[in-house]
Amino acid sequence: MTTTPKGKFWRVRKSWWILLTFTVMFNWVAFFIIGSKVNHKKWKMYGALYAIPFILLMAIGDRYESNDWQWDLMGTSLLGGWIASMIHAFRIRKEYLYRLEAIELREPYEDYKLRGKIQSEYGVTFNQAPIEQPLQQPIPQPSYVEQPNPVSQQAPTQPTHSHPPARTAEVSPVQTERHKPDPVDLNKASELELAMLPGVGPILAKRAMMERDKVGGFRSLEDFSQLLGLKPHIVEKIRPLVVVLPTEDSSQRWTGRMVDF
Repeated sequence: MTTTPKGKFWRVRKSWWILLTFTVMFNWVAFFIIGSKVNHKKWKMYGALYAIPFILLMAIGDRYESNDWQWDLMGTSLLGGWIASMIHAFRIRKEYLYRLEAIELREPYEDYKLRGKIQSEYGVTFNQAPIEQPLQQPIPQPSYVEQPNPVSQQAPTQPTHSHPPARTAEVSPVQTERHKPDPVDLNKASELELAMLPGVGPILAKRAMMERDKVGGFRSLEDFSQLLGLKPHIVEKIRPLVVVLPTEDSSQRWTGRMVDF
């Protein structure tokens, strides 16, 4: 919560308590007022301190003559406290105005919390008119007696027969074969297609692409699984999903004529 500087008129209006410090007898009242306004105990203690000479003068001042040293001491302390209270009041004026401004800015938030607490406790909402229940008007009764209408003869309705639930069409094995996805050729598949195979993933798919480019193509699924280090149960999952068709590079590498020199 941030404070915004108030106007000059507001600062002057909230500083009226300084006028009390110009009175010799009631200068201490000003500190009690500002301490109570902003709930600051330290300023209340200063008010009690400045009130000591006044209390002593009222309590035991009549016991001494005006030329006694006790009277001079009380008068000097009263005068010193008066001057000190005026200087002190002007020094703490700015701090008091800041504290007062913060309290005034916090008041709407405190009111909002209090209203919310009361609303949740009583289950009501403020600033809303209570919902009035409409009065039920009596239904006027007709002054005449209605004659009952003759019951018309209706033809007996035919009983409706409930239709049996439709049977779901059975899928033949031929249709299942038609919807079966085409197997992936390990020598022509893209990196994404290889990564989608069970147990392969993107890392092994990238490695498979590098090995395929290096050797010129795979000869069989076993060759593919051996180069990637796949486990046997992974190979069995992949087997119905892939095929290995020969490529030109692989046929030139693995088929040829051996020449003895």
